[in-house]
Amino acid sequence: MKKILYSIAILAASALTFASCEKGQFIEENTSTTGATVISASIESSLTKAALSGNDAQGYEVLWSKGDRIRVIGQDGFDKYYTLVGDGGSTKGTFTGDPMPDGDYRAFYSISGTQLPDKQLFNEGKTDNSPMYAEFKVSDGKADEASFWNLCGLLRINIGRSDGKKVRSIEVSADQYMAGLITIYGDKHITITEGTWPLPPSKSVTLDCGEQGVAVSPNSADFCIALPANDYTGVKMVISY
Repeated sequence: MKKILYSIAILAASALTFASCEKGQFIEENTSTTGATVISASIESSLTKAALSGNDAQGYEVLWSKGDRIRVIGQDGFDKYYTLVGDGGSTKGTFTGDPMPDGDYRAFYSISGTQLPDKQLFNEGKTDNSPMYAEFKVSDGKADEASFWNLCGLLRINIGRSDGKKVRSIEVSADQYMAGLITIYGDKHITITEGTWPLPPSKSVTLDCGEQGVAVSPNSADFCIALPANDYTGVKMVISY
């Protein structure tokens, strides 16, 4: 297995896009079921989750896709999953599942809770690793619309090769934390907890492309890694072939 290390200076010249959160940037340093509750869910940002539509300098449009599930957490130990109705293909979708009592709820997509993993799996044409979050209320048995917002932006890495080699993994690291237990704030930003419980935070994230790897052509292929918005310094990237 061959590994190649890139610095941020090379990254900047390699069609890399960090989409979604405006304050997310890299700094270069010198170098329907009876009795069920129905949730109407919309994706607030069109720039960066499940299916991808388009691929330009502005980033991806994010759409719900068939089979999507969200985790809903409420009071008194309420914790259930709800499944998208239909085939998706839109920023708006309807999720259905067990009845919910009136109250306040939090909903998560892609992550089971408030832990950003330091390992993500490549899935062509999708950003399964990009977590989203929403808060909503249920009153008189009806749920308000859940407006999901992206907890992370997408680091888009464009790779092209003419020698037929396959990408097996991509690791991105920086001086700041990129994964770990997060705190979600009402003004739509997150921070990573620096403690060691339940898992220590990580200053690197790895995209696993599977045992067979992912073939890239001279026309290039896109690889997306979800990262929390931050002013990252000392950024490095290791691509394993």
